[in-house]
Amino acid sequence: MIDPAAVALLVRMWLSESGWDSARDHAAQGSIMVAAAEKSDLRTAIHRRVDRFSLANVRHPWLVEIDSSCRAPILYPGKWPVEKCRILVDRAIDLLQGRIADPCRGKATGWRAKWAPKLHGKRKSKALRKALKKGYTRVWCGRTNNAYVNEKRNRKP
Repeated sequence: MIDPAAVALLVRMWLSESGWDSARDHAAQGSIMVAAAEKSDLRTAIHRRVDRFSLANVRHPWLVEIDSSCRAPILYPGKWPVEKCRILVDRAIDLLQGRIADPCRGKATGWRAKWAPKLHGKRKSKALRKALKKGYTRVWCGRTNNAYVNEKRNRKP
């Protein structure tokens, strides 16, 4: 049985981090969170990883109202895209049941939009170059809106 609260957390995180239509980012981010949740629970893993997703600090206040039923949040500006919400809920359920493959093949441990190259795969952003200098390694997860890395630093002897 899939926990509806875990589904809602994934949907909220995806909307906060990648928007409605980025299936590959959703798969990558969800896989990272599920792997992190093996050490704790999904709620803790998501809140630990996505610090700006705290209830007091969220960019879109309506995100905190989303649940797995896809009822329209009171604070949502405009017409609620209930079908898109249902797609994300189904995607979260599929991911939690292991029916969606990790596009990063288990190698990514984090992501940042500011690290994403302007021309995907052609140039590195300044922020990504700094992260790579710190010892992070870039992980290719396909064509995504975010840059994915393995944050386990490569220590030089």
